[in-house]
Amino acid sequence: MSIENCARLLAEQKYENFVVDLLKNEKGNWLSVVDVAKNSRIYDLALPREAHVAWLISPQKDAGYVSIIFYDIESGDSFTAEYNVNRLHLSRTALQQPQSI
Repeated sequence: MSIENCARLLAEQKYENFVVDLLKNEKGNWLSVVDVAKNSRIYDLALPREAHVAWLISPQKDAGYVSIIFYDIESGDSFTAEYNVNRLHLSRTALQQPQSI
């Protein structure tokens, strides 16, 4: 399985719950992509079992963006994406209040 499927979690609107659930967790914490996907009720996408994901506030001046980092332990592949959380209609306080999955 390829880490490229993780990019679909950010690109396709039907997987938006993945980002919402990810952002409920404390920034900087690595989580299993498979666990977050299951929590988000995403079962139709083949994801690498050893892939992990974390998010950080983006260093851009626009506070409406976060950086989402994916890392696959097995292959060593990784990628980072900038994500506009305003499209999720989340308030900034939602990004500051960590909750567990």
